[in-house]
Amino acid sequence: VYHNVMRLRPVIEYITEHYGEKTYIETLSDMVALFPDYFTKMFKDSIGKTPIDYINGIKVNHSLRLLAMTDTPVNEISDIVGFSGPNYFHKIFKAYMNTSPLAYRKSAAK
Repeated sequence: VYHNVMRLRPVIEYITEHYGEKTYIETLSDMVALFPDYFTKMFKDSIGKTPIDYINGIKVNHSLRLLAMTDTPVNEISDIVGFSGPNYFHKIFKAYMNTSPLAYRKSAAK
């Protein structure tokens, strides 16, 4: 597993630096010279999440800071962190945080 994690390191770094951009599995798998299906399996086996779940988690984590520390509208935060739209952002945020972005913002303001 350690060897696989080290092999995936460039992918993790890329995701960390480019979380706000549209990311394709094919692009990530090409970075480590693997077929997309095998890449996805290796990623899940090594990291414990699918690449999409990992990317969404990074996006949600960045949105937490923006929601708590800024007055930026939720729609803009959705764009900043790279979700395809505010509805999808709301759905993913709620799945990860068990609350809506606006409810999180209100609770973080207290």
